[in-house]
Amino acid sequence: MTEDSGPVSQKNRKLLFVLSIVAVLMFAFAVFYMPTLYRVFCEVTGLNGGIDVSSPGGRVAVEDFQIDESVKIDTSRIITVQFVSDSDPALPWVIKPETNQVKVHPGEVKKVVFFAKNNSGRKIVARSVPSVTPGLAAGYLKKTQCFCFDEMTLEGYQEEDMPVVFHLQTDLPEDISTVTLAYKSFNISDPEAAQTVPEHVHEHEM
Repeated sequence: MTEDSGPVSQKNRKLLFVLSIVAVLMFAFAVFYMPTLYRVFCEVTGLNGGIDVSSPGGRVAVEDFQIDESVKIDTSRIITVQFVSDSDPALPWVIKPETNQVKVHPGEVKKVVFFAKNNSGRKIVARSVPSVTPGLAAGYLKKTQCFCFDEMTLEGYQEEDMPVVFHLQTDLPEDISTVTLAYKSFNISDPEAAQTVPEHVHEHEM
């Protein structure tokens, strides 16, 4: 027993060392690479942009946005854009759009405001994850500026208006007449909980 304990103990130490290295690498990946991958996802899906963090609560004025004046509005088509918002049970917030849907022409820039309220008496940090339905439409939803790119912080019982500005490209497939832009919000006040927030939300989960 004594003769074998040395090699076995050495193997255990090596295994513990390897597992420690793996844990450190996983933590580094979650902290340093996941935010970048999330932003890349938003760029690929057309949800590219960010809120003006220099303004109180991330409020953004319409005139702050860069609009491509070369984009022509296709007045021959009207697209219904629906808005859905849901919160994880661990987030005691209400986040809802000022309107459930708007009618837009492809190429037309539209602004919709989401209302957020922290129903708890404590400060909470949250993050909203977007999804677009049908998935094909995601590539045509462009130049959106929204709260989903940055963490949102609300003090206890604080309320905030959060704008989303977007437009649909004029080459949106003809068979798409309705687009749903959905957000699911998560409590990331706990660093461990923040690491479990998905990069995107599957359509059926909304």
